Amino acid sequence: FALTTLAMLRALERPSGRRDALAVVLLAALVFTRVQFVVLGAAWVAIVLVVERRRAGGWRAALRGVRRRHPATAACVALAAAGLVALLALGVLTGRLRDLAGPYYNIGRRDDVPGNFGLGLTWELEMLALGVGLLPAVLAAAWYGRALGRRAEEPGTFRFAAVTLTLVGALFAGTLWAQGGWLDFRSEERYFIYAVPLLWIGAVAAVERRDVPVRWIAGCAVALALVLFTLPIAVQNTGEQVFLGPVSMSAAHVLPRLEGTASDLTGLKGLLSGRDIAGLACLLLAAGAAAAWRRGPRVRALALVPAVALQLFLAAYAFSGVYGKLEGIGGLTVDVPFADLGWIDRATPGDPRLPLLDNQSEDRDALQRNSIFWNDEVTWVYRLEPLRLKEPEWPVFTLDKSFSGLTRELGLTLPLPEYALTAVDSPLWQVEGETVRASPDGRLALVRPSRPWRAAWVAYGIEADGQVLRRIDLAARRGQRVTIEVAAPIVDDQVAGVRVDFAGRAQELRFGPGHPERRTLSYDLCGGTGAQFGRMEITAGAHVGNNRFSGARLARVHLERC
Repeated sequence: FALTTLAMLRALERPSGRRDALAVVLLAALVFTRVQFVVLGAAWVAIVLVVERRRAGGWRAALRGVRRRHPATAACVALAAAGLVALLALGVLTGRLRDLAGPYYNIGRRDDVPGNFGLGLTWELEMLALGVGLLPAVLAAAWYGRALGRRAEEPGTFRFAAVTLTLVGALFAGTLWAQGGWLDFRSEERYFIYAVPLLWIGAVAAVERRDVPVRWIAGCAVALALVLFTLPIAVQNTGEQVFLGPVSMSAAHVLPRLEGTASDLTGLKGLLSGRDIAGLACLLLAAGAAAAWRRGPRVRALALVPAVALQLFLAAYAFSGVYGKLEGIGGLTVDVPFADLGWIDRATPGDPRLPLLDNQSEDRDALQRNSIFWNDEVTWVYRLEPLRLKEPEWPVFTLDKSFSGLTRELGLTLPLPEYALTAVDSPLWQVEGETVRASPDGRLALVRPSRPWRAAWVAYGIEADGQVLRRIDLAARRGQRVTIEVAAPIVDDQVAGVRVDFAGRAQELRFGPGHPERRTLSYDLCGGTGAQFGRMEITAGAHVGNNRFSGARLARVHLERC
C-alpha cells in the first residue's frame, strides 16, 4: 500500500508512461493481496481524470492527456470496459453474477445498505482517532485541512494530502459499502494499518511546520470531542471483536472502569460517563498543544509525549485483549504450536479433500474458520438442511455445501468421502464412523465415516447454540449407549424446563432456583437394529436474548458403541 501510494504520487508529480505503468502494476499486486483494494483502482482513475481536467481545462483535452501521460491507466480502463461489454453479451452479469461475486454480490444491490452507513463511517473515524492517539489525530486533521487549502502555494503538499485522503477514504467507504453498511458497533480496525502512518505523517508535519494556526487545532479538537461525547462505544467483548476492532474493544473495556474511578473520586456517581472522559481528554490534550504551539518545534513536540504515552497504553491494552489477559475477554491468540494448528493436514494421508461437518453448537464458526485457515485439506463445510439451524453470524461462504435428507434409518443422502472432520460429542448431529485422531484441544475429531454413510445421532429443529426453543425430535442409531447432557438455558433466577421422552422413558427436567444447572440422561440402545426416536418439549421457557425463550440447552451427546 505504501509503495503504491508513493508510485501514484510520483506518477502525478512527473507523469510518464513508465511511472504510470509502475503505479498500475503495484495497484494490481495490491488487489491480489486483498480484494477490497479493487476500489483503489476506481479512486486512481478518478484522481487522474481530475488532475488532467484541471491541467487541460476541459474534459475532451483531459481524456487526450490521460492517453498521453497515463497510457497504462487508459489501457486498463479500456480493457475493463471491453470486458464488461463481453460479460454482458455472454449473459454472465445477469445470470451468474451472484455465483462469481459470492458475498460481494450485495455491492451491486444497494437496497441492502442500511441508513446508518454515514454513522458507520463516523464510528470508524472515532475508533481511528482513539487508535492513533487523540492529539496526533487532531494535529493530523488540522494539517491535512491546511494542506488542502494551499494548492496554489504548495502544490506538492496539496497533492500528497489529496491523494492519501482519497485512497484511505475510498478504502474505508468501499469496505463498509461491500459489507452492507455498518457492522452494528463492530468496526474494521484491522484496516487502520493503512491509515495510521499517514495520520502520523500529518501530525509530525504539523509539529515541524509553523503555518498550522492554533484555531485549526482547536476546531478539530472540538469536532472530535463532540463525536466522542455523542457517539456510543458499545461492543461485545468477544474474540471476534478482538480481531475486528481491538481499539473499540479496549475502549469499551477500559472506559467503564475509568467512569467508576471518576465516580469514586468525586463522590458523584454518574457525573461523568466514559465517553465524557474521552472527550475531555481530547480537549485537555489539544489545550496543552495550543499553549505550546508558539514556543517552537521542540516544545510543540513535547506536547506529543502524553499523547504517545496514551497511544502506547491503548496498544498494550489491545494486545492484552488479543492474548486473553483481560478479565471477561476470551482473547483470540493462544500459545499453540503450528503443528497443533495444522493437525488435520498432518493426520490425513495423501490428498483427501475432506469436509468439515457443521455440527458444532458452541463457538462453531471460530473453530470452522481456524480449521479452514490452518489446514489446506478442509475443502467444504457440510450443513444438514432438515435441522433448520440458525445460520452462524459469520458464515464460511466459500466452503458451504448444504445437503438435505435423512432416511428413516438415519442414512445420509449425500455420500461422504473417506475422511470427515466433526465436533466431538455434538448435540446437533453426529455421523457414524471410526475416530482416526482427535484435535489437540479435544473438541474436533477426524473420523472415517461408516459404509453405508449414516448418522448416529440427530436432534431435529434444535438451534445452532443448542437452545431448545420448540419441540425437538431426537433420533439415534441402535447398537450404542447414549449419554445426553442437558444444561440450564441461562444462569440466573429464571425458571425453565423440558420434558424428555426417549427410549421408552419420560422425564421432567427443571432448571432455575433450587434445581441443578446440568442434568445427565443415559440410555442403553444395545439391543436391536435401526433407529430409536424420541422428543424433547418445553414446559417452561427462560429468556435467552433476541426474543428467544428456551426450556434448556442441549450441551453434549456422547455415543459409545455397545
